[in-house]
Amino acid sequence: MLTAVGAVVCVLALAALALGVTFFLRAVPLDVLEADGSPGPRTLASAPEPGSVDLTVVAGTTYTVWTVRDAGATSLGGVVGVDDITVVDGSGEEVTVRYPTVSGNASRGGRTAVATADLVATEDGTVTITLDDRASGNGFLVTEGWEFGAFFATVGGTVLLWFAGIGGGIVGAGLLIGGIIWWVVARGDAQPRPVPR
Repeated sequence: MLTAVGAVVCVLALAALALGVTFFLRAVPLDVLEADGSPGPRTLASAPEPGSVDLTVVAGTTYTVWTVRDAGATSLGGVVGVDDITVVDGSGEEVTVRYPTVSGNASRGGRTAVATADLVATEDGTVTITLDDRASGNGFLVTEGWEFGAFFATVGGTVLLWFAGIGGGIVGAGLLIGGIIWWVVARGDAQPRPVPR
């Protein structure tokens, strides 16, 4: 019983750790940039700075605009913020841009992408995102963004899964070792003993 329970707990602990790693990779912006500093697989649209890009959006979805610069640069043509980003929908109406709900940055290939602004699509369609001519970096890109609640739940779930995986691994290993010792002891007791003459 100890051996079986220990083995099951160890397997569950490994599954929890694997799921925790998956949650962690979802939470950190590792795929915003490629290894060479170009836009990564999470990127939905990108453009040079200053410049514009069209993006197909889904109503109620949050999108994050990341400004990209050389990793050693201390500024990006001045401080680029939400006032430097304009978003217009298909009917010409301006879409509200706000500071990012979840701040973040990613550095790869000698470049750094910084979460600069969020926008929430009010309806399905295409919007045009424009960064004004004060910006003089290497470009900007757009990814799907985070709402704070979803981000907090993902990070909290990661921590809980890691604790469960580590704790479960310790308990499972203890049960497994205890079960093996029990088997060895029980087998020794079952061996026939020589009868004294």
